[in-house]
Amino acid sequence: MQKKVVALSKRAVATVLACSLMIAAAPVSISKGAAKQPKLNQKKIIVMEGLSETLTVKKNGFTIKSTKWSSADKKIATVKKGEVTGVSEGKTTVTAKVKAVAKGQKKAKTYTLKCKVTVTPEEIVGGWEFADDPTITEEVKNYVAELKGPNHSFEAVALLATQVVAGMNYCVLAKKKTADKSTFTVIEFYVNTEQVVELIADWATTVETDKEGFTAPPSPKIPEEYYAKLSEIVSKYDKAALTPVAMVELNTTTGQGLLICHTVPNGSDFGDCPPYSFVCVSVDQAAGTGKLEKVDYLTEILAGE
Repeated sequence: MQKKVVALSKRAVATVLACSLMIAAAPVSISKGAAKQPKLNQKKIIVMEGLSETLTVKKNGFTIKSTKWSSADKKIATVKKGEVTGVSEGKTTVTAKVKAVAKGQKKAKTYTLKCKVTVTPEEIVGGWEFADDPTITEEVKNYVAELKGPNHSFEAVALLATQVVAGMNYCVLAKKKTADKSTFTVIEFYVNTEQVVELIADWATTVETDKEGFTAPPSPKIPEEYYAKLSEIVSKYDKAALTPVAMVELNTTTGQGLLICHTVPNGSDFGDCPPYSFVCVSVDQAAGTGKLEKVDYLTEILAGE
């Protein structure tokens, strides 16, 4: 992996029917912490077909008398003494029924602990999967927040891609904030099976966030009714295949905005990280026409540009 910082050229912006794209953001609910009890070391895991991942019970001060493991669908994953083995692609739930005695108590209680299991096919190893929905979950938001440095912090904007390894790699569009400015960046980070987060790459840009007149839409997801029009506009670019991924910023006064697109250049090797670019288009709402104005590359995907 080459960790090259690529500066973008002077900012241009893009959108289609910007006012209509200001869709309402779904509220995020945060559940209150559960009462103290035995817990599993992980609430959800990803296991490849034929491989295993071990779950353990955290005692949390309890004395464990017995643990009975079970899988909701043995055709997808099996479990034996906490060792979860992937059988076939799909999703299931592994349950541990734990009989435990609380400190200072004599009578044992049974606690039902669950872990969501996703089994992936073997051929996915090393490959990136592009996100179907760029909306940032609370989990990814918290991961990105952990990546702050001594003089900067990150704020997640859109989920771009994930990669299954011994844990998970994430590719995320984020705002990189310092004391005097905020710019966009694409970051790659790794979350291991113990939920420890590590920054792998930071493709910083010079594109400022929240430029005058521009604000972030409530959701980065492009509404289906506008996706076809955007795809038609960006398809006219002849140096690379562009696929709209997320709406980054909007100017509701001028009807302009900023898109990020998955980018596959013609005849160019872009390495092992998913390539992206800020794509600039303008749309004449009255005439219902649009044109692509500019492409700014975030990763080193076109030599010499």
